Amino acid sequence: MASERQLKSAEFAGNELEVSDGAAISELRTYKLFGDRFSYEMREPRQVGPGEYHFVVGRHGDRKLDTAEAKNVWARIEKLKIERWKQRYSPRDLGTDVLDGPEWSVRLLFEGKTTSSTGLSAFPAHTNPSQTILIYSGANEYDELIGILKSLEP
Repeated sequence: MASERQLKSAEFAGNELEVSDGAAISELRTYKLFGDRFSYEMREPRQVGPGEYHFVVGRHGDRKLDTAEAKNVWARIEKLKIERWKQRYSPRDLGTDVLDGPEWSVRLLFEGKTTSSTGLSAFPAHTNPSQTILIYSGANEYDELIGILKSLEP
């Protein structure tokens, strides 16, 4: 017979989240959460010539979350309703262009359903993810997701 701990961990065992973001010459971040396994990698730009950069691994790590922490993290992620996010967020959604800014992507497998979303200098609005907001326009769902993931770093 399965223990209570095994049953609880089975609730999120098949869930997967992959998030990456960065800009042309800024830190590139990758977060992965597979059930109760969390990993992250930060790549930092190093200039190797005029206008030429290579990215080297800076901070990185992985760890296993305990059952209570994993349940809490997945519950917080579920509240973001990533499955309702648009497939792509762009400044053009608002009739404007932004020449430079962060690019991001999210892939979520949650309860058997896969959702993907990307953006360039634009994000899902905090109160209504079907709306687009520009970088630095206020609270957005993507920043909240990053905050959850950053809290898992040691």
